[in-house]
Amino acid sequence: MKMVGIPKTAVREAYIANRRARAMGKYQLSITSPDLNSQAYRSFRLGKDLHQAILHNQFVLYYQPRVDAKTFEVVSGEALLRWQHPEFGMVSPAEFIPLAEATGLIVKLGEWVIEQVLLAYQSWQTITCENFTLSLNVSGEQLINFGFQDRVDALFSRAGIDRQAIEFEITESLFTDRHDQFQTTIHSLQVQGNRIALDDFGTGFSSLSRLKDLPCEVLKIDRSFVLHISIREDDRIIVEAVIKLAHALGMTVVAEGVETIEQLRLLQEVDCDGIQGYLFSRPVPAEQFEQILLGKKITIG
Repeated sequence: MKMVGIPKTAVREAYIANRRARAMGKYQLSITSPDLNSQAYRSFRLGKDLHQAILHNQFVLYYQPRVDAKTFEVVSGEALLRWQHPEFGMVSPAEFIPLAEATGLIVKLGEWVIEQVLLAYQSWQTITCENFTLSLNVSGEQLINFGFQDRVDALFSRAGIDRQAIEFEITESLFTDRHDQFQTTIHSLQVQGNRIALDDFGTGFSSLSRLKDLPCEVLKIDRSFVLHISIREDDRIIVEAVIKLAHALGMTVVAEGVETIEQLRLLQEVDCDGIQGYLFSRPVPAEQFEQILLGKKITIG
């Protein structure tokens, strides 16, 4: 029967909604729209293209400097993964990392990141300050993957780099599930000499109770606490308390998301060790980061 007066797009949308509802089971309601379909297409394409992206070198690392809070000397750099997709342009890690974890490609992608960071450190060794480190993020799926430790050992052995030069950043949320598995892997990395940083501290549900159990050398205070530190007394008190506690436990403290001189001044007053944020630099390509390293320090204002 021919449907009169109904646009073809509406028929197509209804068909898609019907298929989706049937896939969900009986008595289910599915709503569709061109926007939702566009998002679904984008997710489908990104998931489909992930493997080819690794093969075709579409991933690139940007680096954001971390500076000493008092001297502004560049003491570390965080490697941040970006995907230059041929159709969608620069894709955020928040979008493609969950897809990589779901498809199992996070392991291969994570090894690529480690390898590239080691190569970068080799090339910058002669222009960096003493005890300079590079940090990179590792996901829970990487940490519990069978053979992860052996592959990391092999990469470091091949590169011939001091393990203390590379810092693995983990998020607090990892320790809400499978705590023992993660802690075993992290302890193994530390035994070999790697530093561990606890990233986004303060965003989880068990921060203080877990802190004594987490074998970390560096604690990174989440930007959500830094954002209003100059206008909210509660945030300033929390940041100061966390810094004192971390120092008492032998940890170095880094504040993330620092964007203003006032935020910097207050963090200096409460003895924060390191600063990372747009006030000093956004994440930049490797070539630009090298120029920052050549300058040794970053001037502001």
